[in-house]
Amino acid sequence: MHTLDDVLPLARQIRRRFIDRLSFECVDGPFGEVLAAHPNLVLAISHATPLSWLPIPFVLSLEACAAGQGHRVPFGVVDRFFFRFPPARPVGGFLTQADGHQGFDALLARLQGGQPGHDLVIFPEGNHSFFADTFGIGPFRSPRFVELAVRAQVPLLLVVRRGSEGWS
Repeated sequence: MHTLDDVLPLARQIRRRFIDRLSFECVDGPFGEVLAAHPNLVLAISHATPLSWLPIPFVLSLEACAAGQGHRVPFGVVDRFFFRFPPARPVGGFLTQADGHQGFDALLARLQGGQPGHDLVIFPEGNHSFFADTFGIGPFRSPRFVELAVRAQVPLLLVVRRGSEGWS
């Protein structure tokens, strides 16, 4: 399993090459303190277009590492396409940190597994972002990420992006 520290070099390259201006704000206080107070999280991240999600995990990785939380292990949810289409499998495996598509019960088990620092990263709009208003939040593909957080008894961290609307 890779940690945020493991992806730090890539995050720095993404930041340097693709992000002109960056502003990061955590409403509940310093980001490192929020992460330290909650050993596991469900991060629900908005995105406007099929590519506007791309800089967000890297920015979050940079911020978390700068706050001393680089030991955290992110894992995500991706469409089954990433495991059904052989050339996309390595991307699916990297994003999910799993060998195949995971259902609700498998994700719940990972969150309840007692391993601190394991965070579920989800983009709830999913492929609905293809046709959504690029300056708003589109309809969620599924609201089950809320159920995951509640059943696993982990906080839900809402992440809103602005500025990547043109990444399509």
